[in-house]
Amino acid sequence: MIQINKNLLIFLSLAVGLGVGVLAVLTKFIPLFIDHTVYYCQHLVGFFSMEFPHQISLIVIGFFSIILFVTILRMSWLFIEVHLLKRQLIQYSSKKFQLNRLLQQYNLQNKVYLIENNRTFAFCFGILNPKIYISTNLLSLMNEKEIEAVLLHEKYHLKHRDSLTMLIATVLQHLFPFFPLFSDLIRNYKIEREIAADQQAIQTLGTAQPVTAVLKKLLCIPTLTLPTVSALAEYETLRPRIKAIVGEQYSYIRFSKAKMLISFSAVVVIISMLVVPVHAMEIHNHKQDVMMVCLQSGGCVTACTDKNASTPYTVPYSTDNASHPYSVAK
Repeated sequence: MIQINKNLLIFLSLAVGLGVGVLAVLTKFIPLFIDHTVYYCQHLVGFFSMEFPHQISLIVIGFFSIILFVTILRMSWLFIEVHLLKRQLIQYSSKKFQLNRLLQQYNLQNKVYLIENNRTFAFCFGILNPKIYISTNLLSLMNEKEIEAVLLHEKYHLKHRDSLTMLIATVLQHLFPFFPLFSDLIRNYKIEREIAADQQAIQTLGTAQPVTAVLKKLLCIPTLTLPTVSALAEYETLRPRIKAIVGEQYSYIRFSKAKMLISFSAVVVIISMLVVPVHAMEIHNHKQDVMMVCLQSGGCVTACTDKNASTPYTVPYSTDNASHPYSVAK
């Protein structure tokens, strides 16, 4: 039975919260910047004014479009790289390790790809139909019991759909660059799942010796790493995994103070932009339409308009008690 781990819900909850916040801010403020020359006036700092670019909404949309494009590009390259690996697929070999017997024993028929490659790797990857990928070079370095440990380890990832969670988490990391705490959450998640997979293999085998032997060998061998994939031989996970096996106390959950500060500040800015009322006034004259934006009361609007333009007529805007943030420009 395939299981979905709780970390997927955590990543998706963060994504929904950040996404809704960003969309709400854009919905609230972008209408101000469409087809207007925009000035910002802050009553508390002495009625200074500052002109924004005429098409600042296009800049904001372009920024998010670039982030989305880069994310799609990185994900596409990952799928291409895995596809290129699959082209090197060879038939299961039963000569040395009796691999077919192990696949039948653990119900992994048609779920393991043996890749003829001189790099050392074993990982689980896929969305709807994940598979296990193991290189022939890794097989050549392991005895039969160690290969059994590798299969059991990867079967845990297969069962819990860890590759799907990793893929979603990495996509979110690129979509929300202003929330760098995602990278620490992903790192901690990787280590947690690798330790859990090791423990599952140890429990099934009844001994930790094969798993320990595999990890010791991988410490000294350059390995293949792929983004969005929690690989067997990923170096940053090896040390905490070995410590967990030998029973040594070690806290792998770490968060960068700088990333926490940046992420917290980003959330505070989003919330502040959502809750602060915005008062604005559209001013029409013979030259152009000017939108005055103030964070204070109507007095600020008056001060801005008196100082910056002549106003044959004005149209007020407010987010205090309106069903729509701004009225239609006239």
